[in-house]
Amino acid sequence: MNTAPTMSSLVSAIQMIVTRMDAGKSAVFARRIGLSKTTVHHWLKDGGTPTLSASLQIAAHAGLALPTLLTGNLAGWEPPAVNRQLALDLRGELSGKRAAPRVLDWEAIKTELVRFMSLPVPISVAEAGRRLNIDDRHLYLRANQEARTLGERWKRHQSLQKRQALAEARPHLIAACRDIAMEGKAVSLREVERRVPASILGRIESLFDVLVDVKNELGID
Repeated sequence: MNTAPTMSSLVSAIQMIVTRMDAGKSAVFARRIGLSKTTVHHWLKDGGTPTLSASLQIAAHAGLALPTLLTGNLAGWEPPAVNRQLALDLRGELSGKRAAPRVLDWEAIKTELVRFMSLPVPISVAEAGRRLNIDDRHLYLRANQEARTLGERWKRHQSLQKRQALAEARPHLIAACRDIAMEGKAVSLREVERRVPASILGRIESLFDVLVDVKNELGID
């Protein structure tokens, strides 16, 4: 029987994913999916709603289908195998036993990198390395063409995300600056933060510089 998505089930699912994948460290998880820690904190603590794009990022990094994430149906879910592999490696080191050298099939790895390029939500080379349990620097050395193509796709995706976030935020920033100026107050970052939701501000890179540009555009000192 299918369960309809709810905010509580989605937030509970994200909390579990953060706990299982990054030991409950929301800042680490935010870096993993390419968003600010303020945004993730807003979801988990302030009742914020992840965008569709953010939900797709979370689902992709956790190895989940989007409907599964949205309904919070994580029964039987396990984090990507790389996390379990790292745990096994650590136990081997603590016991004093050296693991047998790992033989890498680079043709298979290149094929997997090509598959990553077709994922609906792009991933970084670092994330590809985590999924394959291979240092991303090694990927650049032995599968340079595939790694560079994957990295360029990720950079384009990140650039698009930033432009979209700024486009969505500008009307809010303009309205806030005008309201503050009409009240006879100095337009400061603190005043803007009081009027614009953290879920919007948290997605903007170099917020202070963006605010200066908006003020200049409006002719506000």
